[in-house]
Amino acid sequence: MIPHQAFDPSSLLGAAPRSGLLSLHLSSASGLLTIALTISALSIEAARADCVSSVVGGQTRVTCSGTTTSPYHAPVGTEATVEVGPGTTMETSAAAIRVRGNSSVTVSNGATITVTGGNGDGAYNALYAGGDNSALTNHGTVSTAQDVVDGLEATGNRNMLINTGSVSTQGTSSEAMMARGNGNTLRNGGSIQTSGSSARGMIAEGNNNTLVSTGGIRTTGAGSEGIRSDGGETTATDPTVNTTITNRGTITTSGFTADGIRLIGNRSAITNEGTVTTSGREGRGIKVEGSGNRVDNQGTVQGVGDDGEGLYIISKAGQDNAVLNRENGRIISRDEAVVRGRHGSEDIENHGLIRTDVTGGAAVDLGGGADSLLIGASSNITGFVDAGSGADTFRLGGATDATFDVREVGATAKYRSFEQFEKVGSSTWTTVNDNNNAMPWTVREGALLVRGSMGGSAMTVHSGATLGGTGTLGSIDALPGSILTPGMNGPRSRADVGDIGTLRVNGDVTIAAGTTYRVDLNNRFQSDRIVADGRATIRGGTGEVHAGRATYSPGRWTILTARQGVTGQFANVDDLIFFQPILTKDNNNVYLELLPAFPGAPPTPGPDQDSGADPRPAPPLQPETSSPVTIQHHENLFRAAILCRLRCSASDSMGAVPSFVAIDSVPVSYAADAPARQAPSTPVAAPAAQQGTGWGVWGRCSGPSGTRKRPRPRPPSTAGRGASSSAWMQVSALLTVLASRRAISRRRSISTRRSPPALWRVSISAPTAQRPSVR
Repeated sequence: MIPHQAFDPSSLLGAAPRSGLLSLHLSSASGLLTIALTISALSIEAARADCVSSVVGGQTRVTCSGTTTSPYHAPVGTEATVEVGPGTTMETSAAAIRVRGNSSVTVSNGATITVTGGNGDGAYNALYAGGDNSALTNHGTVSTAQDVVDGLEATGNRNMLINTGSVSTQGTSSEAMMARGNGNTLRNGGSIQTSGSSARGMIAEGNNNTLVSTGGIRTTGAGSEGIRSDGGETTATDPTVNTTITNRGTITTSGFTADGIRLIGNRSAITNEGTVTTSGREGRGIKVEGSGNRVDNQGTVQGVGDDGEGLYIISKAGQDNAVLNRENGRIISRDEAVVRGRHGSEDIENHGLIRTDVTGGAAVDLGGGADSLLIGASSNITGFVDAGSGADTFRLGGATDATFDVREVGATAKYRSFEQFEKVGSSTWTTVNDNNNAMPWTVREGALLVRGSMGGSAMTVHSGATLGGTGTLGSIDALPGSILTPGMNGPRSRADVGDIGTLRVNGDVTIAAGTTYRVDLNNRFQSDRIVADGRATIRGGTGEVHAGRATYSPGRWTILTARQGVTGQFANVDDLIFFQPILTKDNNNVYLELLPAFPGAPPTPGPDQDSGADPRPAPPLQPETSSPVTIQHHENLFRAAILCRLRCSASDSMGAVPSFVAIDSVPVSYAADAPARQAPSTPVAAPAAQQGTGWGVWGRCSGPSGTRKRPRPRPPSTAGRGASSSAWMQVSALLTVLASRRAISRRRSISTRRSPPALWRVSISAPTAQRPSVR
């Protein structure tokens, strides 16, 4: 019998390879036990596979698999690619994986890394990259349990930290994702949770960093924050924005003074398209400290804890920050104020919802500094806005037309402590109701139309902007390039008009050269106009006439009145076919007179042309004795109407009198195409004498026909005659086209005759009884 002997399996394992076969030659029965122990030891060793290194092409490649308590720390100077495979479990007391610059670590989906130790154990993080240009990517689960032990951390520049899995920390000041340096990128598309005080979900320290979260972030400790950037000023050699923070996911904090997003630095940007909620006492949804920063909210930001705020801007005197709350943006606070500023200049633009749940509370409190508030058409503010001390500006803006109740401005009204008022953006805002307090307005862009009384408002209108309405203003200063449109700013088409109205001014009106003075008028001699109690000073500008579709007689319209006198005159007025517009004035009024457009002397008659007296510009005619004519603004309408009269018979559906001819004109028939005939045509007489009207222009134009060509006559000179040269050119150009097809002469009757082969003429005259006598 062989005596019993103690056997240490480890002696065999120590000499054996980690894999392969082990052969034992034992003759005793105890050998069976020895073999069994050896196989068991080999199985345990295989399950505990650690991180295995290999070098391929000069690059160190590390693969971690199985279950291990051994960390991997890359040697100094080693650039490594580390992959933690699916199903791998690493539980360490020190940092799990540490790499140097130009390296990468990827934790696969299904892998788990847990760090149980603290700083005393050398555990400052679970995954760490030191140096520049490295990437830490987690698709699995990473967690730490001690104070000041981060999940993913990089120290250096241009590093990237990505989480699509789960990262959690439990200790004080233990950040889930942290980067120190410049130009780093942190992206969260998974789940982040911290439970210790002052523990942030994502934090970057340095300049020009980017933080983006599309997943979920939850912190529960006091002073903990969802996303934080602490940057300072941008370096002089890199003028890009300091930090960009974007949230498209969900951020929830519940601790005391725990903010959702906190930005410390300058020239940085926060964009929120997700939801940020803080429920702890004095928790702010978004908190900004610094200057030149911009917050763009398209989601929901809410501070629902005691003394919480939706947005808090901590700025010093001389600093400025901007906030844009878009149409679908919501900023809400349980207590007041929802948006709070301090001592700097805050620029708030609201198109969405800003709401305090305190009845009668402050929705916006801007504090000191030169602050501004812009509201768009979709702005919805529940609570009042206090601009605080400083020179503060209230703006109406946006691209959508809207109305504004001016009663909402005042010391106890909705918008308080504003000293200046502006209209910006391409929209048209119409003010309603009355507020005669001192409100200096500057119309910079778009249009401002005043319906109620704003008797204390001095209006300055800049180039490209429009001021109009039917209300009352304090004064008007129209700068070069501006537009004044008394009345309600009718359609811009000159063939249509809006309602005729009067814009009243308690003080003076100043109109600079280059200003457009736009007025609507009707055929009842009514027109838009400004009526000022003070003095009107006109240094030039253009009168722009918008005439309604109707039949007009020559006459006079009053377009501006100033009770203290009118100085100066408009430089010109736009032309009208059939009428010669003239601007005149007396001591207190500016008038628009419409005269029949007599083009003056036609070209000198040639051997083939008729001779005889030609009309000259006529003096103003009385409405009851003048022939009514429809105003035409568009050459194509004029041409189409004449062609229709030439081509359509009186019985044709198109043969009715064209719309531009006065209603009492008589219909006549016209001869066939003159150039095609070989014999003189027979005159076609008009009906017996009736009260009729002409075309609204007297004169003659010629044009070539057949194969023989002659130069087209030039428009006659109108110097000294007061006639409209442009009117002659418009009518001449149109009738010259017709001259090649028709010859029309009208003096109660219309006749056509054969012209010489080279040239034939068109004469359009008023009926004899209607034609004014010109000497």
